[in-house]
Amino acid sequence: FNEAMASGPRITIGSAVSNVALTATSSTTFTYSWSTSGVSAGSYTVTVTGADLVGNTYGGSDTVTITLDDTSPTVTLSDTDADNLLAASDTVTITAFFSEAMTATPTISISGTSISGEVMVAGGNGSVITSGLLMHFPFDGSANENFNSTTVNARNPQYGQDRNGQTNKAYYFPGNNTSYISGNMPELLDDDYTYSIWINPDQPGRVLKEWIFSFGENNTAQHLGIKTESGDGNLRFGTWGSSGFNAGNSFFDRGWIHVLVTFEKSANQHIIYIDGVNVANGTRASNFTTTNFVIGTQVAPYQSELFKGFIDDLYVWKRKLTADEISKVYSNTNQFSYTWDVDSGGAPSDGTYYATVAGNDKAGNSYVAGTQSITFTLDTSAPTVILTDNDADNIISTTLSPTNTVTITASFSESMAATPTISITGVVTNVAMTIISGTNSYTYDWN
Repeated sequence: FNEAMASGPRITIGSAVSNVALTATSSTTFTYSWSTSGVSAGSYTVTVTGADLVGNTYGGSDTVTITLDDTSPTVTLSDTDADNLLAASDTVTITAFFSEAMTATPTISISGTSISGEVMVAGGNGSVITSGLLMHFPFDGSANENFNSTTVNARNPQYGQDRNGQTNKAYYFPGNNTSYISGNMPELLDDDYTYSIWINPDQPGRVLKEWIFSFGENNTAQHLGIKTESGDGNLRFGTWGSSGFNAGNSFFDRGWIHVLVTFEKSANQHIIYIDGVNVANGTRASNFTTTNFVIGTQVAPYQSELFKGFIDDLYVWKRKLTADEISKVYSNTNQFSYTWDVDSGGAPSDGTYYATVAGNDKAGNSYVAGTQSITFTLDTSAPTVILTDNDADNIISTTLSPTNTVTITASFSESMAATPTISITGVVTNVAMTIISGTNSYTYDWN
């Protein structure tokens, strides 16, 4: 409390604890130790009551919501190999998408290898939603740092640690005109769209406004920025005029923050989400254009209003994402990945390998390893083939009638990935053969 209280402030926790006295640790601080043993899973709202030394009662509405979770998480496993048939030289990325937020250390094991209890990487590559994806700028110096055919101009990028603790996987903007990114994106002018970006701002005080990114030209541009003149770190979206709107304060000293903005043209409405929560909405300026695209500052003539801090994973979709998709984009704590370089440290033997994961949710409930798995078949041996044909001596008369053919059959030692081809010197070159249904054999009829 903000002042000394009379004895006996009381606490209520949903339906579990009703008006129970708190324990004083000082005249202003009181505690209650809640044992959740035997309490049903669910959401519980904590409130307190009390009076100061002269009898004025606390009339505020400050609450804490506690979620009690006694359910184990589930997981969906996927990987980047289409048929899970691997050669020794393959590299495959395995992704685990859990049903709820997890602690930071889910692990993976692959049977028959030295991979046992390896910690997975949080967040995957962020490209969970690919439908309508127009641009992804990962800020890691990769070849993906472009949108459509227009490569951005990254001026003196400085790399830093991303939200998952990986080095050189995010950009640091130092707040001067030596570092910014520019390009062009006219595709969004007449469509619904969605922006998604992670930011980690430094403290304010250098300039009145810090622009994270901007679309458009001059005073008609649409921005995402932080208003800093009052020192409150107020997030601002839209134009700086009447069509812009605020989305909360205190965006400094919070670490990484996820910002997502959707636009629905038919309603002329932007909705802004902070860390997956809908916090504000507003309209778009009628004179909005998308001629210019800038990250880390504003468009001319406001290029002195530069952002200072870290930026990571800017996505742009040419459509409005659904509520479920928005949750998936933000909930990188649900998604973890591991890249298996099959022959790193020596190629394993041919055979079957099983990938399983394990982990704990935020409440400490465990996902049991092995409940879900992916089966890989490792094949390091080239196939063999037996060629036969239906001519007894392979001596063919040139007087055979046009309807007569010789059937050549290729019987492979295993299933083949693509249609085998046949060449006959001076006659045909790399012509596709026909599979004999249900077998590893293919035929070609030579007239």
